[in-house]
Amino acid sequence: MLLYNGTYQPVKTFEPGSGYWVKANKNAVLTLKKQEDSADDDCSDYVGIVPKQMIGMTPRDNYDAEILALKATNSLIAPQIVYERVARDLTAIRLNDSVSDIHCRLKYSPSSMLISFRYSEKNNHPI
Repeated sequence: MLLYNGTYQPVKTFEPGSGYWVKANKNAVLTLKKQEDSADDDCSDYVGIVPKQMIGMTPRDNYDAEILALKATNSLIAPQIVYERVARDLTAIRLNDSVSDIHCRLKYSPSSMLISFRYSEKNNHPI
């Protein structure tokens, strides 16, 4: 990983507010994980694509309903109305004994971020 600050400098950790480049010579997946010893942030200085009041809605009580609502809406935080509908539907589905213990599982850790990129030989850089 490279940090650009007038020149490219190799780094091993990210600093908030800085931009980074990843140099690659083949297709790859980069996994970013939260440091185990880092304290949870209260989001008081958060600026982003989701309003602060929505950040405070998560995590919700019904994990399965939240994960399914996120997948259904393809959003960072599922709208409350979608979450409630999915929770009701899951409750109804689980009344059937054959699927009463059905659960949702993520393919990734919620404390990590997966970034994929492709290498372009034509341009000699990731695209």
